[in-house]
Amino acid sequence: SIPTELGRSSSIEVIDVGSNALTGTVPSELGAMTQLLVFSASSNAVSGTLPTEIGRWTLLQRLHVRFTSISGTLPTQIGHWTSLARLDVAHCQVSGTLPIELGAITTLSEVYVEGNQLTGAVPALAVRRFCTLIDEERRTNEFACPLPAALSDTCRAALACSDDGDVDVVVRRIVATLVDDSGVSRNATASAAAIGGAVGGVVLGVVVLLACA
Repeated sequence: SIPTELGRSSSIEVIDVGSNALTGTVPSELGAMTQLLVFSASSNAVSGTLPTEIGRWTLLQRLHVRFTSISGTLPTQIGHWTSLARLDVAHCQVSGTLPIELGAITTLSEVYVEGNQLTGAVPALAVRRFCTLIDEERRTNEFACPLPAALSDTCRAALACSDDGDVDVVVRRIVATLVDDSGVSRNATASAAAIGGAVGGVVLGVVVLLACA
């Protein structure tokens, strides 16, 4: 498990314990680590909710807990992370809504939430990357409309409001190498909605990573 004693080391800036077969929870004592810049515990069996005490990580820039068993709602106290650039809680068991406080973090550029059970409105995120997921069994985040105006046009082009008021992913950006008429290779993107139209409307591919530059 993650040692509670780490909370006594207030000068530590990085905790990276990913892929170490850790169990247990994220100790509330870690909230005392007020100089922390990076917390990474991905690919472990860590479970439970994120403690509200971690709101004291006011200098935090990156949180990575993907592929863990972190569950419950994300604490609203993460709105205190005014330097946060990347939030990665993908493939956990997070539920409830995304804290609206995320919309006030102007440094936030990447949000990864795929593989959870999130619902409700998407906060007013002005992010570069927002990743969500539809899997084969439709166990997916079910965000509600309307979409926040702060999302870039690229993001908004890949998300749409369905008839039942939920947000559906309608575009998958597929990077491909093509050769144009001059023989020069270039990168291009294709729409899964367009591809799906050619196969009876079935959307190919399930992961959507929106590059909202």
